[in-house]
Amino acid sequence: MTNRIGFFLHIPFPAAQVLLSVPRHRVLVEALCSFDLLGFQTALDLRAFCDYIETEANGSVVRIAGQPNVVSAFGKTLRAAAYPISVYYDEIASLAKDGESGREVQTVKTTLRDRKLIMSVDRLDYSKGLVERFRAFEKLLEHQPAQRNNVSFVQIAPPTRADMDTYRDIRLQLEAESGRINGRYAELDWTPIRYIHRQYERPVLAALFRASHVGFVTLLRDGMNLVAKEYVAAGSRRSRRARPVPVRGCGAGIERRADRESARYRRHGGRAGYALAMPLNERQVRYADMFAQLRENNVSVWRDNFMRDLQA
Repeated sequence: MTNRIGFFLHIPFPAAQVLLSVPRHRVLVEALCSFDLLGFQTALDLRAFCDYIETEANGSVVRIAGQPNVVSAFGKTLRAAAYPISVYYDEIASLAKDGESGREVQTVKTTLRDRKLIMSVDRLDYSKGLVERFRAFEKLLEHQPAQRNNVSFVQIAPPTRADMDTYRDIRLQLEAESGRINGRYAELDWTPIRYIHRQYERPVLAALFRASHVGFVTLLRDGMNLVAKEYVAAGSRRSRRARPVPVRGCGAGIERRADRESARYRRHGGRAGYALAMPLNERQVRYADMFAQLRENNVSVWRDNFMRDLQA
């Protein structure tokens, strides 16, 4: 067989010391080295793979600026590089515009009144940090009393792998946490957390992103997480509202050089609290920077770069 074969890993590649805990780690990495080109979401994932090759597989890595690394291991030679995946920003913006007049979106806007909206959309998965996110929002309400009855958090978590005990446990835990937090802080005319365990069409989600004030994306570990990029794409280019909150646990946060925990976050009750209080000029600068990156590096660029290196 002479056709070139490429492999793109959508999920994170573990650090060498973590991968060593997998009983058949050497077999897995040797199988990956059978491809002609390996693609990873971030430079950190690429580095983790190359570290394993050099420290555990007695292989070598030749790093060439602006080109894929040349990897030699297990009697094979291949190339490896980072290709951050993205979205079609114009398609997401169009979906957001189409969904704005829908019943679901209008209902949310009506029930919000003048409150700000924090939006999160994730699969019901243990890697998404949903329980931790609920507790972070609770900390915001605890340390910033002025935000009570002034902000609502909507978490949409469509069902996934419902037949597995682990995912059923996550759903039950989320239901318990949202109930506990709402019981602690809710008022007659305000429910702090709206946890929704169902699927919505893409225009509805995109329109909710556009209507919200904060996009809350806090992963324990993820490959890229395109929700953060879809949130940016859903807003208008002159958006005065958009405040994405990606963290370092996902490729989108690494790509955007997400800030580490700092005093300014603590003063505002966490990242979401700072996003709510962020000055207009800072919001506009951040949004313009992120939107420019989306425009220059959409999913077609990701595809073309990978195929170019595979065929080279």
